[in-house]
Amino acid sequence: MNWKMGIYLIIPTEGLPIKTMWQLVWLKGKRHSPAAKAYLEFLSERKEALAKLHFEWYM
Repeated sequence: MNWKMGIYLIIPTEGLPIKTMWQLVWLKGKRHSPAAKAYLEFLSERKEALAKLHFEWYM
């Protein structure tokens, strides 16, 4: 019911959240489509701002 109303709680739990590192990888000879190139550029240019916007509660 709460999820329908937009009410969310972060419950502190020992050992959580599990911190992980994510990386984008692809084959060395991969040729990206124009959309993929634009997306990778977008992520590269805005990674700090995106992390702060969406994951500030975690950082």
